[in-house]
Amino acid sequence: MKQRLGVIGCLLEMGEGHGSISLIIKRLFSVVTTLLCFMTLAPFCFAAPTASAPAKPSASSPAASSPSASGVTLNITFPAAGDYYVRIHGQPPYHFMDQTATLNLPSKPKTIYVDDAQTGNVAESPFPANGMLVLHTTDFSYVRKVIVNVTYSGQPVTAALVSLTAANYSKQVDMTPTDQGNVSFDDVPAGKAVLTITYGQNLSDRKDLMISTDHPAGPVTIPAALSNKTDTISAQSAASTPAAPAGNAPQTAPKPVAGPQPLPKPTGGNPAGQLINLLVGVVLVGGAVYLLYRWSKSGGMGDYLKKLGVDSHPTAPAGGAGTLNNAPPPPVTDPSLCSFCGQKKDAMGNCACTLSGGVTSPAPAMGNQPRLVASGGLYSGNIYPLSGSQVSIGRDATNAVPLSNDNTVSRRHATIEQSGGSYVIRDEGSSNGVYVNGVKISGMQPLHSGDEIQIGNTRFRFEA
Repeated sequence: MKQRLGVIGCLLEMGEGHGSISLIIKRLFSVVTTLLCFMTLAPFCFAAPTASAPAKPSASSPAASSPSASGVTLNITFPAAGDYYVRIHGQPPYHFMDQTATLNLPSKPKTIYVDDAQTGNVAESPFPANGMLVLHTTDFSYVRKVIVNVTYSGQPVTAALVSLTAANYSKQVDMTPTDQGNVSFDDVPAGKAVLTITYGQNLSDRKDLMISTDHPAGPVTIPAALSNKTDTISAQSAASTPAAPAGNAPQTAPKPVAGPQPLPKPTGGNPAGQLINLLVGVVLVGGAVYLLYRWSKSGGMGDYLKKLGVDSHPTAPAGGAGTLNNAPPPPVTDPSLCSFCGQKKDAMGNCACTLSGGVTSPAPAMGNQPRLVASGGLYSGNIYPLSGSQVSIGRDATNAVPLSNDNTVSRRHATIEQSGGSYVIRDEGSSNGVYVNGVKISGMQPLHSGDEIQIGNTRFRFEA
């Protein structure tokens, strides 16, 4: 309050120090002073006396929403600070960014699900007996969402029954035209899985899959092309149909803010303090008006700049030159020299670079050699050129693509063959199989540029 009164005193002294202040400014200060005096005394004269009883907390106050004595406390330690969501059945997800978190729950849940938004994987754990849940990276062994894209001849299938079976997991989803050929499965365990699609008149396709937690952030999409003809959604009807979420895909909802919320600020306050703040604001505004008035009477911005030595209206230099910077004259070139190569022209005005045979066209660039680019696993980042008609892949060091450090790879796992400009991959009777675009092959499978090949724990991208 002393600082506020000091500001008011300085402004008043500044006004008294100028004898030329106008009558209008004096009257303005008189009116402001009268209004401030009335506003200061009015609350004390007309306010009714009230008892200073403590206010009871409302139903929406933090005190009323505190956990009951029958609730439980859950302490969670994440592998590292990041973006995590804790899901408990019947409650909205809890969002945390730090490495540790504490939850006050109304009752003891059976299972805790923790989503890592940075990887798209999930950790599933029963409620710990001591209320302390410590998670490691290896605990995130579930994929949050797996989307199966069912097509025939490149078009989405109209209707089918899609089943996904894995370790301790089995789910069926009815696909209808509104799904646009996509069905989703939540919290799928990593490892071997079987995808079964039933469609048409008692037709069925079965595919062996390998669900991996090593994938880009977000859902994992698995293409499933049917082998028998069935009804599909044409491109024209798909474009005219508004997009709808696939199957049981959840709607996007606002993210709840986890953790304790700040207390609401009180609406009331000290009347004297509020009036003092109002008084300081009015006096500051009045002082600013007075300073602007004095500044305008003294000549405004132009005179102020002149006092600082700055001329706000520069005059043009003598001689009528209106611009300060003139463009440089264009360079003078020698007409006897070639403007392309700089050599001397002949008597006919021709240059050596324009004569027949003077310029040799470069030879066409050769295409890129086919290769395998390791994009995941122990050999991520390695590049293996595919030279010759056959390239063997396996754990044995004699293979063209040796994967000696991967124990899940057979000694001679697979072979890539080239015939007539096209490439195929063949499974050489390996123990863990060969997967192309997430689907296990049997025998030989054609390869196209951009296909993803998984052999053991290593993923490759075929480039041709």
